[in-house]
Amino acid sequence: MWKSLVSQVSRYLIPFRSTTHLVSDSPSNLLKRLRTQIFDKNFPDQQSPYIGTIKENQFRITKRLRKPEFFQPDINGHLEKIPSGSLLQLKFELVSSTKFFLIMCSGLTFFVSLVFILAENYVYGFISIIFALGNYSVALTNFFIQSKKSNEELLDIIINS
Repeated sequence: MWKSLVSQVSRYLIPFRSTTHLVSDSPSNLLKRLRTQIFDKNFPDQQSPYIGTIKENQFRITKRLRKPEFFQPDINGHLEKIPSGSLLQLKFELVSSTKFFLIMCSGLTFFVSLVFILAENYVYGFISIIFALGNYSVALTNFFIQSKKSNEELLDIIINS
C-alpha cells in the first residue's frame, strides 16, 4: 500500500520529461554512433561525453560531468524500427540522489511549516511554505533546463555524427 502511494506521489511530483523523435536512419546505425560516445569502464582514459549502458535497441546514459550539475538527468532511450527509419523515445529523469535531496528538503521545510502553523505562528509557517515552494520550483526549472540541453546534445550526437 505504501509503495503504491509513494510511486503515485512521485509520479506527479518528481520532474521527468519524455520526447519522441523520428529519425531517418536504422536503429543499428544509431546505436553504433551512440556507442562511440559512451564511456566504457574498461577504458578509463576515454574522453567520451556520456557514461552508461547500451543494450539491444535501448540505452541508459547520463552526461559525463566536468563540474557539479545537480539536476543533470538520467536518459533512458528506446529505439523502434519503423518503415521510414527509427522512432527514438527518450525519457529524462532525475538521478536518485537528487530525487532524495528534493524530497527531503522540500518535505522537511513543508513539515516545519505545519509545525509553525499548528503552534499558531503563522508568519514563520508562511515563510517556511515559501521556502519549500521556492526549493521545488528551482529544482523543477533547473531540471527542465538541463534536460533540454541534454536532449539537444544527444540528438546532435546521434543524428549529425
